[in-house]
Order: sequence, then C-alpha cells, then structure tokens
Amino acid sequence: MTRETIGGNPINPAGTSNTEVETPESLNLEFQTGVAADTLVFGSIRYARYSDTIVSPDVFNAQTNGLSLTNIEDSTDYEMASVVASMTNGLFDRTWIPACER
Repeated sequence: MTRETIGGNPINPAGTSNTEVETPESLNLEFQTGVAADTLVFGSIRYARYSDTIVSPDVFNAQTNGLSLTNIEDSTDYEMASVVASMTNGLFDRTWIPACER
C-alpha cells in the first residue's frame, strides 16, 4: 500500500494506492574446478538489469509523465578465488587466496 504525501499531507485523493514493483532480472554463473591435487579454483559472475526497475506511485506518475523514483544502473560483478589445502602434522589446513573481486 502506498500513501503519497508532501510535508506529511496526503496528496492522493483516494488516500492510498497499490504500487507494483518488479525486481530486476539477474543472471548468475558459478563455477569451480580442481587445478591440482590440493588446489581448487572457483568463481562467479553476476549480471543484474537494475535499469528495468521502475517505482512510480500513481500521483507521482501523473505529475512526472511516468518517471521513476529509482535510477539504478545495470551491474556486472566478478569474483574468483582459489583454495589450497595441505596436511600439516596430520591436520587439514586451507588457505583462501582471493584473485579478484569487483
């Protein structure tokens, strides 16, 4: 339920309205592979189409000819890392080595 106000005073004659918001489409790709007996490399790529997100309540929509309260750019994020495992004195040990992140 949306209640639009200016200075705390309602501006929608109906009082409240429903504002539908759709979340952006996103694509996720995750991978991992062994590169040696004691080394695992893994990473991910995520793309989100945030520019498709539009939030425009009724009165705001009418006054701005359909503009949105949001202005979010699309996003692509990358992450890659490796894990090196070793046995020391009979104990399992692992080391996290981040390769890149954005």
